[in-house]
Amino acid sequence: MALRAAKNLGCDVPTESIDMAVFEQRKDFMAQESVRETIDEMRHGVIDDIVTRHIPPDAYPEQWDIEGLKEAVANFLNLELPVAEWAKEEGIADEEMRERLRKAADESYAERVEKNSAEVMNYVEKQVLLQSLDHLWREHLVTLEHLRQVIGYRGYAQRVTDITTCLDTNGVFSMSVPGCRSIPSI
Repeated sequence: MALRAAKNLGCDVPTESIDMAVFEQRKDFMAQESVRETIDEMRHGVIDDIVTRHIPPDAYPEQWDIEGLKEAVANFLNLELPVAEWAKEEGIADEEMRERLRKAADESYAERVEKNSAEVMNYVEKQVLLQSLDHLWREHLVTLEHLRQVIGYRGYAQRVTDITTCLDTNGVFSMSVPGCRSIPSI
């Protein structure tokens, strides 16, 4: 929608619009029997983000934000892990912490799958993933509508609208995609 408007203003917009890409991704998710691989990648991405946010690269464990890390693990992964004790271990690095978090999260998720059955979890995973994608898409459309209004106001102010349209529309959806990783824990 906004990409077509940007094209009309002479912007270089990719030939495949974002809405088609999202629609194709949604169709792919629906066609898959299981989206477990996608869920695993998302969980590992969340862990990578958590570790990166709370453990600076090449920093000593004393410089880590252990409380923030522990809180983020509890909030995003729904796990109570001894990260403070892990951080006190001799020679521990950010990669080891990342691997321990991945292992603990994967084991916890495997227990949940075993407890609820693979069929039920496949259904729940797919529904949560599709609902989250739909929610992000609706938010994106609302943001684009707001952007369209702002660009209209800029036009009233006699500002150059074609350049701002190109810059704004190309960045809006790419900012909302990382939000998909923070899907509530299943």
